[in-house]
Amino acid sequence: MTNIDSVFALAYDYHLYAVLLPLVGVGAYWLDGIFFGLTAGSVIRNAALILATIFFPLSWLLYQQWDMTGIWLSVWCLLLLRLVILGGFLYRANQTGSYEKLQPEA
Repeated sequence: MTNIDSVFALAYDYHLYAVLLPLVGVGAYWLDGIFFGLTAGSVIRNAALILATIFFPLSWLLYQQWDMTGIWLSVWCLLLLRLVILGGFLYRANQTGSYEKLQPEA
C-alpha cells in the first residue's frame, strides 16, 4: 500500500509475524467468543487484569531486548497469554461443573 521503498523494505522484514498472527491468535479469539456467548463478563474482566499484570512488563522486556521484533513477539505473547488464561478459566469450570457461576445473576 506504499511506493516508498524504505517503508516497503521494513514491512517486508516483519511480514511473517503479521501473516502468522491469525494462527497464533485463533485460540484466544475462540475462547473470547465462548465467554462472550456465556455473558461471563467477570471472567473476561479478571482475565484482562491477570493478562495486564503479566503482559506489560513482558512487553517492555521484549522491546528492550529485540526492538521491533520484540514488539511483534509481545503481540504474539498477548494472544498466547489470553489463550492460556481463558483456557484455565474454562478448564476449571469444566472440572468443577460450575458453568452456572460463569453466568450473570438473574
